[in-house]
Amino acid sequence: MGYEKGITRKWRDMILDGDYPDRIPGGPRGPDSPSGGTPNHELLARTARLTWALEKGTPEQRDEELKGVVQFFDNQIEGGFMTRGRANEQLSPSHSQWWITAVLGLRWLGWTVRESNPEASGKLMAVTGRWLRHHHAICRRFSTRQGIVAPGARAWPEPLPGKKYSGRCKLRDELFEAVESGRVKRLWPSDHLDMLGLFFADKLLHAGDNLGGARQSNELPKLRWPVSVRREGENFTAWLTSIEGSDNLRCQRRATWRGAEDTYGFDEDPEDEWPETIRQIVGDRPEGGDGGGGGNGGGFPGLLADLRDLAQRRPAARNEVLAFVEQLEALGGPGAGTAAITAIVTGLRELAERRPASRGELMDLSARLQALQA
Repeated sequence: MGYEKGITRKWRDMILDGDYPDRIPGGPRGPDSPSGGTPNHELLARTARLTWALEKGTPEQRDEELKGVVQFFDNQIEGGFMTRGRANEQLSPSHSQWWITAVLGLRWLGWTVRESNPEASGKLMAVTGRWLRHHHAICRRFSTRQGIVAPGARAWPEPLPGKKYSGRCKLRDELFEAVESGRVKRLWPSDHLDMLGLFFADKLLHAGDNLGGARQSNELPKLRWPVSVRREGENFTAWLTSIEGSDNLRCQRRATWRGAEDTYGFDEDPEDEWPETIRQIVGDRPEGGDGGGGGNGGGFPGLLADLRDLAQRRPAARNEVLAFVEQLEALGGPGAGTAAITAIVTGLRELAERRPASRGELMDLSARLQALQA
């Protein structure tokens, strides 16, 4: 990962130490850039160039680099989350830290220029907020007591003999906890580049930023390789339905959490069927967000389905959540029994405070129920 660390160090020196090079940094500028590069290469390069341009560049350079960053993120709405051109790095255990660091760094950059350059700030806060909401919503689907266990592109290499393969990304796990709790528990020195993203998450949280509303997000992004998921209580298995165009890069195609242990499959490994479980597909289209729908669709039926899904994934809150489902089914819909619906909204919020692991989802579900009632 020579390029990643080299460009990240150059960018860190600019944004933290004010040490700017004489000329704008190079690097890939588009999916078909002659300088090549992977998706995270371009994102890191764009982050460094925009940071330089906002401080040292001409108006034309500032406009060009800002437009390029916004377009890079906008391309992923239809192209797929964490993709660039034909390349896909969605939920990569070996490269997610570079995406997270660049996104949080760009967000901190947007925060620092909100008065001096409100236009740039607004655009940066918008695209990074959307990315963080998408990232947190999908990570929540694969969260366990040990971290995020998910299939992803660009797997780690084979471990040394006698060592267990780990498919998790430490920065991703720590960011998820920070978003859920509202604080970063541990900071690494800024020269620990793999964990640099937490440095900026901490700065943003202390400044009062909510990281784009990621904690309450139910916005699942479109994935170029949708994920087939089967659940059984707190256990689950997830499998990439397609790994087309991987250019022979090893993929972490299957991730399973069962009995408090994570295991993984690769490339051509088949899907684990898990009899008597329902197969759900995550990422075949954008979900949630402004449309008001959850992972199982919008409206009252979708809300009930998402409450049941939460109950299945969160044993500690299961009985209370299912009790709310029964009450809602007995009412027949949000239009009947205003006082009863209001009591359920209040009950979901009270449960959220008692069950911090499920807080974000419970608060989102209560807001959806309240919106349906209105």
